[in-house]
This record gives sequence, structure tokens and C-alpha cells, in this order.
Amino acid sequence: MSILTQTLPKGIVSHGHYYAINTDFRTWLKFGELISDKRISTLKKAKKIIELCYKERLPDSFDDAMTALMEFYAPKDAAQKSGGQYQKKEARVFSFSEDADLIYAAFLSEYGIDLCSAELHWWQFRALFSALPQDCRLMQVVGFRSTDPGEIKDSKKRSFYRKMRRIYALGQENEIEPADILAELF
Repeated sequence: MSILTQTLPKGIVSHGHYYAINTDFRTWLKFGELISDKRISTLKKAKKIIELCYKERLPDSFDDAMTALMEFYAPKDAAQKSGGQYQKKEARVFSFSEDADLIYAAFLSEYGIDLCSAELHWWQFRALFSALPQDCRLMQVVGFRSTDPGEIKDSKKRSFYRKMRRIYALGQENEIEPADILAELF
């Protein structure tokens, strides 16, 4: 689906039936937090996700309901465009929750969008997030986290990157990759 040529979806289709869902980016940030939260039992997690995302009714099959939500959250075409970001196991370089302040500042400074009052569809948010320029502070921090200091030959630069990685390290929580979510829930 092209974000430019088609209306953004307000629901999902499963087995030929339409189901309205919440499409606001905040819902999907909470969705991501829920699926990554190891403190919540799988059953409670699934219940909270269903309550959070579906507006009215949901598909007859629980598997279909969750699969449709995962496809909305992380469409296969988006993962392919990002080089399979959702398919590979790599070190996390950003966290929507831990980097919330940097994300807020980046959207405000780069796009003039105040995320505290903005109404954005999840897919709009994702598109804007993925296009943040390399020189904004958030992307600089992502650069620190994603650079392997061991591959830097200059000792001063290597030392600098090690220091920046310590300063901007993400918490020890092990976020679940979207590709693994369905396996955890079923």
C-alpha cells in the first residue's frame, strides 16, 4: 500500500470482514510496549492488546485477530524496505519509550509536530520517524549505539564512541522482535 496514493486504513480486513481498530500512533507505541513487557503474562498481554487496538468487534479467530494487528504494526513491505529490520536479530539502537524525549524533540524541531497534541496515524508516524535526518540528536544517539567501537582504528575516536555508547545505552530489557511476537502469544 502506498501512503501517498491510498487512504490510510482505519481498520483491518480478515477473511473478507472489516474490523475497526485504533490507528493513533500512541496506541501503537503502547502496543509495542505491551508486547515487549516480560512482566505481564501472555494471557493478560493478549487481553490488553485486544482491548487497546480493536474498537468494536474482532475476528472470530484469536490467531487472526493477533496476526492482523501484527501486520498493521509492522507490515511486511516496511520490513523489506528497511532491509529486513523486523526479521533480523540485531542489537536495539532505539527505544520508543526510553528515547521518548529525543523523539518528541526530533519531531518538533524537524517537522514542527508537537507529538503531545498531534493526531497522527501509526503509518504516518512510522514514515516520519524513518526519515529523520542524520544530524538530529536522536539519530546521532542511534549512531553512537549502532557503531562498533572495535572497528574504529583511531584510539581517540574509539574511546569517544565507547563513552557515548555507555552514556546512551538502552536499559537491559530484552525487547521482543515483532517477528517473534506471534510465537510468544500462541
